[in-house]
Amino acid sequence: MFRKLQLISCLTLLSWPAPHRLSAQYTPGEPPRSGMVYEWSVSDSQQFYVQIKQGMELSSENQDSAIRIIKEGLAESERRGYHDAIFSGYFFLGVLYIYRGEYDVAYGWLWKALTHSDKSVRTYVNVCRALNNMGNIFQFRGDYRQALACYFKAIPLGEGAMTMDTGVADPLCRIYTSTASALLQLKEYSRALYYINKAEELANKMHFARNLPAIYVNKAIVLDRMGEDQKAWAYNQQALSVVTEIADEVRFMALQNQGDIMKKNGAYESAVTYLNAALKVKGNVNPYYKAGAFSSLGDCFFAMDDHARAKEYFKSAYKMAETSGIPEHMLYVHQQLAYLYEQTNNYRQAYEHRHAAYILNDSLLNKDKMEAVNLLEVKYRTAESRNEVARKQLLINEQRRKLGQKNMWILITITGIAALIGLLAGFYRNYRQRQKLHSEQVRSMQQEKEIELLLAIMQGEEKERIRFAHELHDGISSQLSAMKLYLDTIRVRNPGLPVLAELDQVKRMLSETSDDVRKTAHNLMPDGLIRQGLGEAVRSFCGFISKGDQLRVEVQTYGELNHLKRDLALSAYRLIQELVHNIVKHAHATQAIVLLHNRGNILCITIEDNGKGMELQAPGAEGIGLKNQQDRAQAMGGHMIIESV
Repeated sequence: MFRKLQLISCLTLLSWPAPHRLSAQYTPGEPPRSGMVYEWSVSDSQQFYVQIKQGMELSSENQDSAIRIIKEGLAESERRGYHDAIFSGYFFLGVLYIYRGEYDVAYGWLWKALTHSDKSVRTYVNVCRALNNMGNIFQFRGDYRQALACYFKAIPLGEGAMTMDTGVADPLCRIYTSTASALLQLKEYSRALYYINKAEELANKMHFARNLPAIYVNKAIVLDRMGEDQKAWAYNQQALSVVTEIADEVRFMALQNQGDIMKKNGAYESAVTYLNAALKVKGNVNPYYKAGAFSSLGDCFFAMDDHARAKEYFKSAYKMAETSGIPEHMLYVHQQLAYLYEQTNNYRQAYEHRHAAYILNDSLLNKDKMEAVNLLEVKYRTAESRNEVARKQLLINEQRRKLGQKNMWILITITGIAALIGLLAGFYRNYRQRQKLHSEQVRSMQQEKEIELLLAIMQGEEKERIRFAHELHDGISSQLSAMKLYLDTIRVRNPGLPVLAELDQVKRMLSETSDDVRKTAHNLMPDGLIRQGLGEAVRSFCGFISKGDQLRVEVQTYGELNHLKRDLALSAYRLIQELVHNIVKHAHATQAIVLLHNRGNILCITIEDNGKGMELQAPGAEGIGLKNQQDRAQAMGGHMIIESV
């Protein structure tokens, strides 16, 4: 005689998303993109957004004032074009009119919310919220085909959007529960359990503690219909243990379902206690659920043979269901009043209620509607399979993307290591270059010191030559001249001496010796170099060498040679002297040429002969004399090249 427990639909009535920073944008109508998380924020429209929220919070105390406040905020948001606040105003007005049982008005506001959702930031979330509540209106009116059409349209949208906006999980969880509710009314218990399990799984995964009590209540009803009494009782008790912190409507339903369980087990007085406690819950409770509680109270008093009170509660339930247009409750009340009037022998009234129940039942449940519902779910399951394939493809693409990123990081790492190696190699080369430069600097400093030492030696030698030349010229040469004069005096005074011929021979020898000493003194300190410059001094020296029969030396000069520094001119003269003497001693040449060419800051000295040459590669080919001349050239800041052909 009594109906089973009825399943509630978890409406998204008091769901208010917390504001977050917008981390990404997406275009309405685009397919979800994997890996993106979308959040939203309240910009300068926050004052009107908050006004709408305050109006919704006031609805549990004064629905008329709440509606007025929301409409004021909505009007200002429409004038300024604040689309998120506009959607919220439409949506919550629809929810409030559902609470009032004015389903036509509620549907109109929700339709506006749905058509405006594409202008809001969280398009997919708002579409799912609007479709869920529009489906609930159809369900309250007993049009389960239209209700499921809304749910099955929202589910693939919500599931597809989960990859980019996890905020869609909350309305999706409620849509699963609403779908289970509609299927339960069609006695599709296994399919209802499938969707309520999906709702529970999603709520646990996302840690939606506020959704679990309603899910537990609904699952208890599904399990009760499937004959799982103990499991049903456990889930309802679990819902009651946490329901104190949840919405008024869920608390109402938990108490109502507990009363229905007691009623089913024959504990009518306990059932009345729970049902009266449910009706005492203040706040926003849908007339759909209140009508159900009145019907259950009528059942309890009918079972306790208190027909008067039973009739009173049945009529209260019918009035509320008729006002809100809830055919399901109207059908049940007609059926129960038919039984009641039969037992009180009022057959006319019993017939009228039976006939009304028959008409309502025929309009609510028929074969065409069941086939339409089955077709809808087939389409949804097909779409779900396609979505699963798409999700797997997205997962494959994501894995490929991660593999590509991994390869890119490997390449970057290898490039970085190569760059580091190159950098270290550069540092090493720089270090080696610095070491080489330092070594060259040390070597240069050593060479400079050697040159300074060589210059000091050369200067000392020149000073010694000058001193020695003065000694020869002023000392020995003068004494030889005095000796010649003395011999002349002896010859004059003693004309008859028998050794006059010998004295003449001694005089000639002294003259030759005096000439040699004078030449030696001039070589040690050439007067032409000091008086006329390098060119004339070299010509004088080479002219003296050419007086012999062995070697003829030709001198050629180019450029200005008279303005050379004395030290440079003297060093060049000594170098030419030494090299010409080498030709005389070792070359066995008959001709030689000395070429002097001054080009700007460069003095070029070229000495050639037609002698026998020398083996440059032979051991000891470069003797001490040549080594000294190379050092002398280096001391002058130049270098000496030796060629033999």
